[in-house]
Amino acid sequence: MPAFPAATTVLDSLLFRDAFGTPEMREVFSDVATVARYAEVEVALAKAEAKCGVIPQEAAAAIAARTDIGALDFDLLRQETDVVGYPILPLVHQMVKQCGEAGRYVHWGATTQDIMDTAVVLQLRAALEIVERDIAELRKILADLSKRHRDTAMAGRTHLQQALPVTFGYKSAIWLAMFDRHAERLGG
Repeated sequence: MPAFPAATTVLDSLLFRDAFGTPEMREVFSDVATVARYAEVEVALAKAEAKCGVIPQEAAAAIAARTDIGALDFDLLRQETDVVGYPILPLVHQMVKQCGEAGRYVHWGATTQDIMDTAVVLQLRAALEIVERDIAELRKILADLSKRHRDTAMAGRTHLQQALPVTFGYKSAIWLAMFDRHAERLGG
């Protein structure tokens, strides 16, 4: 039997992960993407603080220019996260090294929770963009099915029993109405 990585949830299961997500959505919440969002928030914080005169403008520019997710040592990040219990301090350590003298202003005045919560909001925004796009595409498909099959007769169903005939176009229009409501709730 071939060796597979152990799965602990359906999301990392080779068998079930695509039933509960997509590669695109999993990427939004991957470890690398999560750390990248943390760094993005740290850079944005430095820029905002420089704009308000809290840290030097040159420091913020250096933090923005020198922060390089691709150069992070993820093994070290994992090891330090195991010790500390959360990944922000280990990330800040590496960003400080990357940023040289300006590194002393990384994470200036922030809490770990500030960074983590803001990063999660950015991830949720990215995820909702995917959901909105997918709902819009599904609505087009259902609208097309509803039009093309408005006269295609089929047996109606109620409580798993055959009922009066309906059209497949009507049935798909009911599904479309449901996704119209979802799009409305998302603001699309």
